[in-house]
Amino acid sequence: IEMRGGSRDEDPNKAGFVDLYSDAWRTSGSYSRNGDELDDFLDTRAAKVETAGDMDSTSLSWSCLKQDEDFIFDIVVDLLEHPDFKQDKLQLAQQQAAAGIVRRNDDANGIAQREAAKLVYGASSPYARQAELATIQSIKLEDLKDWHDKTVVANNMIIGVLGDFDSDTMEKKLEDTFGTMRTGAS
Repeated sequence: IEMRGGSRDEDPNKAGFVDLYSDAWRTSGSYSRNGDELDDFLDTRAAKVETAGDMDSTSLSWSCLKQDEDFIFDIVVDLLEHPDFKQDKLQLAQQQAAAGIVRRNDDANGIAQREAAKLVYGASSPYARQAELATIQSIKLEDLKDWHDKTVVANNMIIGVLGDFDSDTMEKKLEDTFGTMRTGAS
């Protein structure tokens, strides 16, 4: 599931936000199953549910065995509709991002790429923006919740499914699930 809204849309004073959001979203879990319980459950099923963010979108993806399709689909929908962002998971994501920021100048190629982006796009462009210690530390739990409420709405999603399933059954499942989901401003 791809949703419009990525790092180019984040507040420049909170550069790095989308990465922290996607990390904390998955690791926090939902109200019915926290992230650690979710990890354990998925491990026993050889399944995965992942969240990610990039320049123009955020995403939620999953893969599983055919016999677990319904269980995992329910988890995905629960994570979409009822995330339970946790402060400790945000702090962990912030610590990991800070470690990356501190080490980023260890790689000459990375320095060259960052500087080239500033030259090509301009230093204030979202395409040249870099997370800094101050910007990631300014991100609060409420910011994650607000972003989720704004971004995860039915009319902001592209849903693609591939695998071994009956097309008619899957189409009905998707219509039943996402046809009643909350929509945002068009």
